[in-house]
Amino acid sequence: MLLGAFNLLFGVLTLIWPGITLTILIWLFAITMLVQGFYLLISTIKHSLELNDSWMFYLLASINLGAGIVALFYPDITVYLLIILMGLTWLATGISQIIAALQLRKEIRNEGWLALTGLVSMLSGLSVLINSGAGALALLWLIAIYAILFGVGLLILGFKAKKWIIFDDLAIWAE
Repeated sequence: MLLGAFNLLFGVLTLIWPGITLTILIWLFAITMLVQGFYLLISTIKHSLELNDSWMFYLLASINLGAGIVALFYPDITVYLLIILMGLTWLATGISQIIAALQLRKEIRNEGWLALTGLVSMLSGLSVLINSGAGALALLWLIAIYAILFGVGLLILGFKAKKWIIFDDLAIWAE
């Protein structure tokens, strides 16, 4: 339910402040990539004698640092690539949720909400991928609507699945 609430909040804030949301997303991405790249680089230098294939870690550090630098100096390109990545992520999430709903239909009740949330994810992902060249602010509206619908779907699913308990990171149906 917490994930649903965060998605709902993200969607509403994106509708209210789309320009700020886009700028913050780019900066968060850039900072994350730079910190991760520096950490990998320092860690690899420190442990390069212990690592058999340290070149892979140097490569990964370089990719992360490069992505962070590109995001800082070329935010337009970064926005376009993030939009494609977001579309692919939503598409994959939707497909996996629909599969999970089909597989869990005998195990849980109200699996239709999971399937519906998956359908919303899948259709939103396809829409973003098909229209990836559209303006970033226009796509932010779609992102906001998706996040709101996804959040509401997860909240409804959470309320319907109150009989689930968490045991060692596995959801188990409480009899």
